[in-house]
Amino acid sequence: MPDAWDITTGDTDIKVAIIDLGFDGGDHDDLKDNVEAEKGRDNSGDHGEGVAGIACAQGDNNLGITAVAWNCSMSLYGVANNSFGFLPDGYPPSAALTQMIQAVDDGARVANMSLGYIGHE
Repeated sequence: MPDAWDITTGDTDIKVAIIDLGFDGGDHDDLKDNVEAEKGRDNSGDHGEGVAGIACAQGDNNLGITAVAWNCSMSLYGVANNSFGFLPDGYPPSAALTQMIQAVDDGARVANMSLGYIGHE
């Protein structure tokens, strides 16, 4: 990564959407200054927070990790909360689609979704 960071560390005009399960990025020291918005806050774990950190955690601040593009802004889109009818055995796939459409409407140019689904067999 250091060679890539010599070329760019991202740009605040590039909006990254993290569409995932489990984050509290608005309160995380290494993420909070890069979080532009949280849509559908999701406290069902910490997977999404880890993904957000890899994408856009602040760099050169002696905290946590340094992200791939630490100067990009990001918005966090939860897919498992009451407004989407969180289910004990997973989440409705439509929640991810709804949040993807919202991210595009919000101006996201990059999106990350690393989701899994556990359904009935």
